[in-house]
Amino acid sequence: MALFKRIFGAQSPQLSKKELDRFVVSFALNRAAKNVSLRQFRQVLEPGFFDGFDALWVKLSQSVPCRVLWGDDDPYISAQYAHRFGVAHVTILPGVGHWVPLIASKELAAEVEAIG
Repeated sequence: MALFKRIFGAQSPQLSKKELDRFVVSFALNRAAKNVSLRQFRQVLEPGFFDGFDALWVKLSQSVPCRVLWGDDDPYISAQYAHRFGVAHVTILPGVGHWVPLIASKELAAEVEAIG
């Protein structure tokens, strides 16, 4: 688990020691969670997995209030993708990485409250 913690911590330096420990317990040491995640990652890599996603997203974003909140330091998915959702309100958070709810919970709460 030390290797997982070191690599995951290096990729997500904004996570506290407490948050890293929680990820180790809830993911790395949890066989079911790890297997589900690995199965999901394998499916996403299959050709055609995202076919129809754009049309589905347009339909959803037109029927419910949507906002995008993205960390500009996300090491996994670049902030340029935040604008691909086709919603009017996109907020890019400077200095925030992939784990927006953990790192910028106040900003996330403000966005949810703004929807009203």
